[in-house]
Amino acid sequence: MSNIFERFGILNASEIKLFSKSTDKLILKILQGNSLSLEVKSDSKSAKEQGVEAITWNLAKTGSMKLSTETTSFAQLAEALGSNGLKLNTDSETYDRSETFTVTSNGSITINLANEPMVSSVVSFHKLTLDGELGDELTAVVDVTDKKKFTITDSKLKINDIIEVNYIESLTAGKVYTFKVSGKGGNTEARRLVANVLCKNRVDGSMRVMQLVVPNVVLENSMTLTFDADTPSKFELTLKVMADAILKDENGDPLFFELKSLSDIVGTITPITDLIATPADDSATFTFTAPTGASSVKLMIKKSSDSTYVDSGISLTNVSTTVTVSGLVDATSYNAKLIVVGGEHEGESNVVTFTTL
Repeated sequence: MSNIFERFGILNASEIKLFSKSTDKLILKILQGNSLSLEVKSDSKSAKEQGVEAITWNLAKTGSMKLSTETTSFAQLAEALGSNGLKLNTDSETYDRSETFTVTSNGSITINLANEPMVSSVVSFHKLTLDGELGDELTAVVDVTDKKKFTITDSKLKINDIIEVNYIESLTAGKVYTFKVSGKGGNTEARRLVANVLCKNRVDGSMRVMQLVVPNVVLENSMTLTFDADTPSKFELTLKVMADAILKDENGDPLFFELKSLSDIVGTITPITDLIATPADDSATFTFTAPTGASSVKLMIKKSSDSTYVDSGISLTNVSTTVTVSGLVDATSYNAKLIVVGGEHEGESNVVTFTTL
């Protein structure tokens, strides 16, 4: 057994995220990992270890990744992981929420929050600047009966402006949250792991922050929590790492993992912001910038009254610029967005709201 991360001088990891490969939904975020290792059992091949901005590793067989970390908030962990299993009573925690909305008509916007703010929470509304920072603060009027619904009327609002809403949600006293990371014989869904890692160049001793992308991992055992009265509770995840069936390296071999310099990432990835919907009878046509270099592109859609997006099921590629969705309900408000994996427009696009005719 050999630890690949030791070979490439990976010292620690932060901003560790696990995504569902089927929905691209973020299911777990860890700010700091106590340890992260990846062991393999067979021969493998790799690109140059030093002197290049991207390193790819390819392997026909599987590897085993172990991630250990800790948490001080079981309620947030429960929310992130979902599923059934361990019951957890949470009667006093609150969550800081942040949601964004796209203006679809000049001068006004109706906002439907995903969660109801707690009674004592200050709900703030800001128009974001072009670089995503907080701009003008806006005044909103809450609906009399629906405390998640707000209306803003302001002449400064223009089509495609982004509004950020920040508030605090309180858990209902005595509410039971359940969560579990399933292991063997349970949830075998493939996931994608992304993390920022600190690497040491063994040639010159220099340090570099890289982004680690492991496109195909499966949870290999159940999550184990350890309890201590004086320290945060620790847990460890073991994941089986496999070569990806779709993503390839520069030689055309299945990608096992990729290590990229963040200097190549920062400033070059810009999520799509020009998604536009043109509604018709029981359908809508969407136009957008081509998601160049993407390995996966999905159009997600939901009724504005629903809380969860669903995949439109329409096949899109990294050269697609338009798509029509049929079978919608007449005279109904919808929200839609793109989810892009890979390429220069990776991430979620702007959300468009439209009403069918």
